[in-house]
Amino acid sequence: MNLILDDNNTSQQPASNYIIDSNDQSFMDDVINQSMSYPILVDFWAPWCEPCKQLTPLLEKQVNQARGKVRLVKINIDDNPMVAGQMGIQSIPAIIAFFQQRPIDAIQGAQQPAQIKSFIERLLKMAGVADDDVDTMLAQAEDLLENEDYASAMPLFEQVMQDVQDDMSALSGFLMCLLKLNEHDRLSEILDALENDAFKNERINSVKTMFDLIKNSDINPADIKTYTDNINNDPYDHASRIQLAKILIAQDKGQEACDHLLESIRLDREWNEEAARQELLTIFDALGGGNPIVMKSRRRLSSIIFA
Repeated sequence: MNLILDDNNTSQQPASNYIIDSNDQSFMDDVINQSMSYPILVDFWAPWCEPCKQLTPLLEKQVNQARGKVRLVKINIDDNPMVAGQMGIQSIPAIIAFFQQRPIDAIQGAQQPAQIKSFIERLLKMAGVADDDVDTMLAQAEDLLENEDYASAMPLFEQVMQDVQDDMSALSGFLMCLLKLNEHDRLSEILDALENDAFKNERINSVKTMFDLIKNSDINPADIKTYTDNINNDPYDHASRIQLAKILIAQDKGQEACDHLLESIRLDREWNEEAARQELLTIFDALGGGNPIVMKSRRRLSSIIFA
């Protein structure tokens, strides 16, 4: 876990995208404008305030556990007296909750963890924020993906990615939606930014492999007819089978692509240094090991090889 050390607070605190320090100049952007998107807690504190040192870590823990449903903005009133004065802060610690550009609730003084949790739950209810947990949201997204409703699944995956950093299930699902919805520019940008370890995830690797196949395939309806005619005239035209398979997989016709390559292997598995088999294995990677097409085609491949 990444740690940051606050010069005015001797406790180590987990770094979080949900928690920031703000000031008089950026208060409008950090709190008022951002509160249009999600509830925000503003923690008014000072380095000399002992109750603040006890309250702030408890707030941070609860905000992190909320996973993006609420954010925390901390303001040192010694360095930023203007906002504290405008808000009428007379004693600290003081926590004011903002939503839709206005304060909607507040607490003051030392608080127990249960009180803070209850305060945040009340805030979320007032703000109308759904309390579905991440696991439920991810399960809904996966169901939509399985049913090929990519447009509905994508925002759910994206929300989970915002709530939980480095969630590979959400990232891989999101990338699959981009692929299926032909949002290739955005997909390419994200894939290029990923570290190599990300591709150890089977679905992310599948998306990349499929995307590479699509990029390297020149889909031309006239070519499809040409290759099909060539194969009908000469079943041993392996080059046409391989080219046709590349076009078919780019059109999301995985079973047809595998069928042509399997037939090529059946007729002459050694042709061009097993080119058809190599292409078939690439398609297996693109479709993913758990894909029914892959499982069926692997069985057929084994039958052909060991016949």
